[in-house]
Amino acid sequence: MSDEPGTTVAPTASRRSYGLSVVGGIAAGGLTFWAATRTWAAVTVRTPGLPTDQVAVDGRAAVPLVAALALVVMAGSVAVLASRGRVRVAVGVVVLLASLGAAIAVVTGGGSITSALVDALGQSPAMAGDRGTQLRLAADADATVWRWVALLGALVGLAVGVLVARNARRWPVMGGRYENPATQADEAARPASDASDADLWKALDRGEDPTT
Repeated sequence: MSDEPGTTVAPTASRRSYGLSVVGGIAAGGLTFWAATRTWAAVTVRTPGLPTDQVAVDGRAAVPLVAALALVVMAGSVAVLASRGRVRVAVGVVVLLASLGAAIAVVTGGGSITSALVDALGQSPAMAGDRGTQLRLAADADATVWRWVALLGALVGLAVGVLVARNARRWPVMGGRYENPATQADEAARPASDASDADLWKALDRGEDPTT
């Protein structure tokens, strides 16, 4: 009684973690990329005699590495489906490293956000001050939550990468699941077909009518 549940539950749990890892990796990469396309910092420029301007920068402009690594995480998560063995372990490591790099880029990207905002302020039609004024405005800019949403996605991707690297060898293989049964059926059917052909020729050699 105790052996049967263990034999049944282990493969089921393995398939569940396999599916969750693939879906979770794609979702994590997608969330990080989408968050990188949102506004990460914004400031309103008001200069007497000039129109008011809202200057904003998104994650791709401020820290482009985040969006690029998010695409790597998504591609790697899809590659888990088509890989096996050591290759799948390597894919898990790639997802892990890409997610880690994205997380580090988000956390340390404050200076890049400020620089991107200063550049955007320099192109604003409402900006009449010098670079010192632009730096002051950039430092006082309103930060949004999207930067930290990108960090959340990167951390989820990091967890997925660890899970793939640790369990890749125990997960089912797409080719083995869908191709092997057909191959085994063909191999099982082939000897019977060969035997019937041999009997047919022997009957003809003896002058017998094989249809009877």
